[in-house]
Amino acid sequence: LALKDALPNSFARATKERPLYVILDALDQISDSAAGKNLDWLPMGAALPPHVKLLVSTLKTGSTRRAVTKRCGEFAATLKLEGFLDGERETMLDEWLLRDGRQLTDSQRGLLLNASNSDSSSLLLRMLYERSLEWNSSTSISAIGWVPNSAEDAVNLLFD
Repeated sequence: LALKDALPNSFARATKERPLYVILDALDQISDSAAGKNLDWLPMGAALPPHVKLLVSTLKTGSTRRAVTKRCGEFAATLKLEGFLDGERETMLDEWLLRDGRQLTDSQRGLLLNASNSDSSSLLLRMLYERSLEWNSSTSISAIGWVPNSAEDAVNLLFD
């Protein structure tokens, strides 16, 4: 079964109870052979089912980046992953909360910021924020349970 056929079949099995998170790193390193770089084999944007989340990384310039931007259109959210300067972690979290019309309790906010403090990339904070979308104001810290403090642990948690 070709990858172009296998991915939509796998994506179709995602449900609200069992969402599917797909992380593809370094798409810009895909071979030029077999039209790999045009990404026709990868469902993106509106083609993704509701319970499938796709995270891809590429260099900030180049043909692969242009293909991702073109294929995702309005569904693309672009993040430039760099380390944080003082206060940037808090500002980024506040901007996401404002954009999504959400609030966190002081203890939930502190949990996210403290957990992401040891990782200098925005990837961990973003993944923790996505997890926080499942919480409400009555979700206690003890009910939240373990929170990863590295991007690697956060990615592994997706697959547990």
